[in-house]
Amino acid sequence: MAFRQAVQLLRRRCNLPLREVAAMAGVSVSRVSQIQREVEEPNRERNSLEASVGVE
Repeated sequence: MAFRQAVQLLRRRCNLPLREVAAMAGVSVSRVSQIQREVEEPNRERNSLEASVGVE
């Protein structure tokens, strides 16, 4: 979960490009996109970045 949160933070909060985040994380661009979808999916609160760090 920490890895997915880090990827999400780099993409959305730091506004880094997909390719740059993928290179930093050692994964493919498509995996970064997949992680973003998982974290941002509104129906799965346990995957929500805010929910996982206790922000309401």
